[in-house]
Amino acid sequence: RWLMHSECRTEDPAEADFFFVPVYAACVMTKEGKLAGDMDAFYTNLVTEGLPHFRDRGQDHVFLWSSETYDFPAWHKHIHSSIFLSVEAQPIE
Repeated sequence: RWLMHSECRTEDPAEADFFFVPVYAACVMTKEGKLAGDMDAFYTNLVTEGLPHFRDRGQDHVFLWSSETYDFPAWHKHIHSSIFLSVEAQPIE
């Protein structure tokens, strides 16, 4: 909520320095009935079609990984230049 009301937030993508992408895999899996194996396709679709301002391999995107795993095994093919915020220093593979 803090980011939604922060003075550093802009609604104009041209003014943005970064794009914050908080994806909570457990919520997606519960809400959409996905299994852990489905999440790779979910994230691949998200970064290839669902993020309209995704460019330069996502170097201006900040991804929040809120669990002990990165539920996106192919992340290195799509978002290797992005910034990661993670609850674990070494995610479980």
